Amino acid sequence: MFYQKLWPTLAALGLIFLVAPALWAQSGEGLDAASTRLDAVVVTSSRTEETLREVSSVVNVIDQEALQKFPEERLDQILRREGYYINEYPGQDSAQIMIRGFKNSSFMTDGGLGGSIMLLVDGRPSGVSNIARLTKVNVERIEIIHGPAALQYGASALGGAINIITRRGEGDFSAHVKTGLGSYSFNDQLLGFDGRVGLLDYAFDFYRSGVEDFDDAKGRRMYGTDTNALYSGSLNLGLNFLDDRHRLGLVASVFDNKKQGIGGYVAPGFSSYENDYGDTLDLNNKNFDLSYAGRTESDFLSWAGRYYHTEEYRKYYYGPTRDRNDPNVSTYGPYKTSVDGFQGQATANWNIVELTGGFDAIVYHTDDKGYNYADTPDVKHRDLAGFLIAKIRLLDDRLIFNGGLRYDSFKIDLDGKPSSNLTNLTPSIGVAFLPLEWLKLRANYAEGFHLPTPNQLTRDAIGDSPPVHYLSNPDLDPFTSKSYEIGFDVFQPTWNIYVTYFNSKYRGQVRSALTGEIDGNGLPIERYFNASEPTTYAGVEFGGSVDVGAQAGWDFGLSPYLKATVFTERKAYREATRAYETDVDIPKLIVSYGLDFAYPEFDLTASLNATYVGEARAQNWSMVNPRPAPYMGYFNTDSYTLVDLSLSKALMKSADETRKLTLDVAVRNLFDKYYESIVDYPGPGRNFYVGLRYDFN
Repeated sequence: MFYQKLWPTLAALGLIFLVAPALWAQSGEGLDAASTRLDAVVVTSSRTEETLREVSSVVNVIDQEALQKFPEERLDQILRREGYYINEYPGQDSAQIMIRGFKNSSFMTDGGLGGSIMLLVDGRPSGVSNIARLTKVNVERIEIIHGPAALQYGASALGGAINIITRRGEGDFSAHVKTGLGSYSFNDQLLGFDGRVGLLDYAFDFYRSGVEDFDDAKGRRMYGTDTNALYSGSLNLGLNFLDDRHRLGLVASVFDNKKQGIGGYVAPGFSSYENDYGDTLDLNNKNFDLSYAGRTESDFLSWAGRYYHTEEYRKYYYGPTRDRNDPNVSTYGPYKTSVDGFQGQATANWNIVELTGGFDAIVYHTDDKGYNYADTPDVKHRDLAGFLIAKIRLLDDRLIFNGGLRYDSFKIDLDGKPSSNLTNLTPSIGVAFLPLEWLKLRANYAEGFHLPTPNQLTRDAIGDSPPVHYLSNPDLDPFTSKSYEIGFDVFQPTWNIYVTYFNSKYRGQVRSALTGEIDGNGLPIERYFNASEPTTYAGVEFGGSVDVGAQAGWDFGLSPYLKATVFTERKAYREATRAYETDVDIPKLIVSYGLDFAYPEFDLTASLNATYVGEARAQNWSMVNPRPAPYMGYFNTDSYTLVDLSLSKALMKSADETRKLTLDVAVRNLFDKYYESIVDYPGPGRNFYVGLRYDFN
């Protein structure tokens, strides 16, 4: 039954692995094109510019073409179509991304401390771990490291890092404006411009959207999934001098969500599809950084420095109406986290040997205690780190060794309690070998680490479903990961293939459980603790694409593609049973596959994408909506496939192509599939979007 459900995936895989190599003829021109793809420049893997041929870990680059494939602006919606598992509370702007079993927190205001995937903006911490609070406005490309990136970026990069690289202006003034309408009264607007005047480059985007409550695929109205207004803006300014070898930069951005609903629950009762309560919250994130980068005329030496500041907060409103002046509406918050950081680094390149060394200094300050927490102290995390990253190029740049060490010194202050002082040494080593110009073999070993979050160290709350007293554990230890991977990449002019096996041991993971103790009010106590045995995530990432149109010499492009992760191990030690069990909320298989179509003569592009999410082990948290397991029991969720269709067509354009009006059409959840990425929180049924975009160059 499992494989019967996957016949479209298996068919696409067969097309990529069998048909594409048979169609391709190796020629000098083909080898040059393949080499060009390997020479694409990335910056995330080593914190400095390098080509894909030199990277020993997996780095996925989502460029402008891929970002514009779908009209969505939020990154969680885009990354789902790139083969990443997104676990979300639909309609609540709350989502977590998973890479190789490691996930981020989705709703806590923690400054990014709560995640195992580091979310970066231009190489520095974004200050958030909720992927739904980031958009593609003013974004040039996204680079994603699979596997630990602690050497480069420190704590909270156990499973990887996502680097959002903002757009820099160049050339003459250009501008764009977009407006769109969709199902559930969805509406959005985008305004942006960029360019360069003399020494000054500039790029700016501002986005707004709003939506009413959606219906799930069973026709039920999911109350509390509306958003009154979501705003997202980004500005990138740069002053270039001395033949553009030096740049002073300012990047500022804001995400502001007004009157976000917090419902969408299918169980009867509070914030469910049966009740339109007035519960809402405001979410806000704002940040800026000041940077300087320079290099010598010979490019032997380059350097960079940055100061950045981020603030994230949320505020709750609970009551029977949406009127925030209603005396029956209770207010909690705002709960705020701020991050201040400094970065400095320098790179020396002797061609055969390249060294990058630097430091990170970060201070997290949070009062994120939740709305029902009692007398919880503020928390400060201080991290001072130094790192050294080395690269050695041998055999005419066909054999590349990467590696390095990072040392972190932490100080954690809980008001009224002694400070905790911790240190950590993080190594990483990898090798990339190109026996042929178009074939890369790679292997990598890396370690990661994570500190206990402020919530885990300071929580003191009363839960009401059922009544439980949640207590923190200030004696929690950091938890660590050790990961290795092996794989290969084939780069050809019209097709590519990649395969990677990965294995990660996750030690000391923080979990929570009932202790058997009773507090003074007769409530059972639940505490956080470090798991006594490691959690293991292992599996295979594979996929590829082929441009059949280019192979056949057609005037249009037709490209099937596939991206998949299949887990061979998802085991975690459960203290209650003293046995290893399948870890929760990690699907056995995640696949994204589809067809991209492009007809340049007609200025027409289209994309048909299917995302398959396999079954996962989940826990039933609903007391009034029993599953195949009782309350707090475990069961296997259903697999599902979501299909999306998008089309983009230029309606008008000037002869010199400096002005263009484009129509965007999208159908999401094309076959009206019922699904729950989080138990009891269904996603929207079939919905539509139509937008117009005008570009002036």
